[in-house]
Amino acid sequence: MSEPAISIVIPAHQKVDVLPRTLRAVDQRNPGRSLHEIIVVDDNSTDGTKDFLEHWACRPGRRVVRRCNGVASAARARQAGLEAAKRRRVLLLDADVLVPPGLLEQLIAAEPRENEVLLVPTLASGASLETWTFVSSVPDPTTCSDERLFEAVRNNQRLRDERLGWPRGEGMLRGHRAPWVACWTTAVYATRARLLAACKRVPQLPGKGSEDLYMGLELFLAGADFRIAGCDSVLHMPHARDRAAEEARDRGHERQLLRDHTRLDVECLAAFGGANCHAALEALQPFTREPLVRAWPVQERWAVPSGPSLLLGAANETLRQALPSTYIADPCFADDPGPHRLPLLGLALPFEDGELDAVIIPDLNAALPEPAQCRIFEEASRVAKRVFLAIPCCLATEPPRLSASNWLDFDRPYWERSRRVSRSYFDWRLIYDADWPEARLRRLAPA
Repeated sequence: MSEPAISIVIPAHQKVDVLPRTLRAVDQRNPGRSLHEIIVVDDNSTDGTKDFLEHWACRPGRRVVRRCNGVASAARARQAGLEAAKRRRVLLLDADVLVPPGLLEQLIAAEPRENEVLLVPTLASGASLETWTFVSSVPDPTTCSDERLFEAVRNNQRLRDERLGWPRGEGMLRGHRAPWVACWTTAVYATRARLLAACKRVPQLPGKGSEDLYMGLELFLAGADFRIAGCDSVLHMPHARDRAAEEARDRGHERQLLRDHTRLDVECLAAFGGANCHAALEALQPFTREPLVRAWPVQERWAVPSGPSLLLGAANETLRQALPSTYIADPCFADDPGPHRLPLLGLALPFEDGELDAVIIPDLNAALPEPAQCRIFEEASRVAKRVFLAIPCCLATEPPRLSASNWLDFDRPYWERSRRVSRSYFDWRLIYDADWPEARLRRLAPA
């Protein structure tokens, strides 16, 4: 019997309704059950997955790894599967993904370089049973054959993998300012050693959400090159989805990623989602070279809060001296960060709700359009008990360096459907705060 060419690792939690179909498709692409090693990680399932896998694993080339500690974590399940894998190259596959004919042979023939991570195009990645009838000609995807399902979605532009339109050259995502945000683990092919090393650096994030993007950043920081594989697309099977719960989990994972890796590209992911990350970084690039607040009048030192506080635009020395704070943030700090120097604009912040006593925001009319400033107000009001707007006595204004039209190119957070996003000064009010009698420092509160 020949050695298996690759290891296929499939984490599964509560997927007994779709996992058999996924494994049947993999088995059909695995002649003689010996070409590839298939490892399924049962991640604390209680829906019958365990009983199904006991029967499925009876044949050669099939293995089951069980996690039974009571806490489901896609990141830890993926790590357990990689630790059990025996082959040098691994295909990470989600439990609800169908493999088309010839894909495994195409991946083996591709033979990526040691530092390359191949991202397999995925059809219908965001589809659900609730929306399926609006986007596909197949009435019920759960009852039709795999062949008919592939045929129905292959040329459907509404179900196309959006990453195929991202900046790239010769399949590489080197033209993308944050290529790691393309690392969706629906289907990823790379060396076991590289994937496992990255997985070990991902914390035990609960459930399944943006933990794959955390792994993508760890791969990127370790020198990985991401490439959209030039092969047939896999198909993500539509299933019932709780969008609100998924988006809340995604945002929680991304805030954890921002706390662990305080970087402007992670801030853009957390503020705008992966699809808009490149456009946001393109537009915000000038702020990494010049201070967010370019001019600030010399004046006396203002009162400061007694608890932990954050000052935005703090690469400006005069502003920093006038309003000393526990934490200071400015994109200019990207080349010289530290535990209290955050290379961030303020659209997403690495703090828990209400963790800070105050956030102090200088007048940013000369830097950002009104909707962008309101987004900063909103995030500041999440992390701080009090939010203040610092207004200088006299400071010549100029047109914003980031225009409102450029802002609209990327200001589309994926969670906007379920939560209103502040975009107008009318959403806020300036109030007198007796604790801060300085007239030029006004407290911000929702209107």
